[in-house]
Amino acid sequence: MIHLNGELRNTRCGPNLHCPDDTYCNTLLMDTYSTCCLSHPEAPVKPGSCPASEPAYFSNSVCFNTCNNDGDCRGHRKCCQTGCSRQCLAPQRVLAQL
Repeated sequence: MIHLNGELRNTRCGPNLHCPDDTYCNTLLMDTYSTCCLSHPEAPVKPGSCPASEPAYFSNSVCFNTCNNDGDCRGHRKCCQTGCSRQCLAPQRVLAQL
């Protein structure tokens, strides 16, 4: 359970069990369960840009957010919109122009 706006909320999440606002579904333990986590409060923006097109995280066009901002993603990964979902992806590589 997490405490949001004076209420305790369920922290389990998945494709059919969405997280409350200002949280995202942390799927690092997805083989056992997933849990809602509070988003990074400063909403940092990491360098680079999201790939132009990526397949949805889950098949059948299920809307499922695994991040809300770049601060929710590990390392250099960015929080990218993929259809109706957001997920952490490696930033697009920029080719140097001569």
